[in-house]
Amino acid sequence: MKTDRTNYNRIARAQEFYKGRGYLNVETPWMVTAQAIRATLPLGKTMMETIRGVLVGSGEQGFIQTMMDGKLEPGTYQTTTPCFQDDIEGPWHQQITLIVYKPPPAELRATYEKVINDAMQCFFEVSDADAFDAVQSDAGYIRFNEIVLGSYGVRQMGEHLWVYGTGLAEPRFTAAMHSLAPPPESQTKATEGLEPPATATPEPVVEPPVAEQPKLEVVPPQKGNTASGLYTE
Repeated sequence: MKTDRTNYNRIARAQEFYKGRGYLNVETPWMVTAQAIRATLPLGKTMMETIRGVLVGSGEQGFIQTMMDGKLEPGTYQTTTPCFQDDIEGPWHQQITLIVYKPPPAELRATYEKVINDAMQCFFEVSDADAFDAVQSDAGYIRFNEIVLGSYGVRQMGEHLWVYGTGLAEPRFTAAMHSLAPPPESQTKATEGLEPPATATPEPVVEPPVAEQPKLEVVPPQKGNTASGLYTE
């Protein structure tokens, strides 16, 4: 069993960050109907079924179930759930999911930009980095050192319209921070004295990055996926 991988303190800090940005923290179901899963199930992936329902692969699927049940009012939300997925991180991990449910159509683009930029700001705040020089945002994703930190976009299913995004995914984020780790002490000592020390210069004030946003386009749902995606290309 792997240990010390998920940083729960970082998750708690991110929850407080989003609370300050107006994201109401709500509980969403961890077990939902197959219909809610199929709304966002990627091609080639299978559902984790139980005798009582299907385990969520993301907090978004819990939100979708709540929408379908008529229990979600229009608004700006966050939820923290396990994500039961068969992927490189193992069969489960923890994730904060952001949702803006039924934003005004005229404000759809601005809402999407706010979600992805709030996430970028949060990542900077809870990171171990002094700068986010390696961060990239393109096609609805935020990457750091080639590690995908989150995905973002807009979806519609019938009368339901929402903006979604990753608020923080662990242990993925911690893995990205580990990519910043200095070399082992033995390696550092072995190279001491080989080069003259550089002249110390004051570090510049680093501002959190702002995500660049390409055009939003409406695309049809994937095969087996019942929610149409409005995502960036």
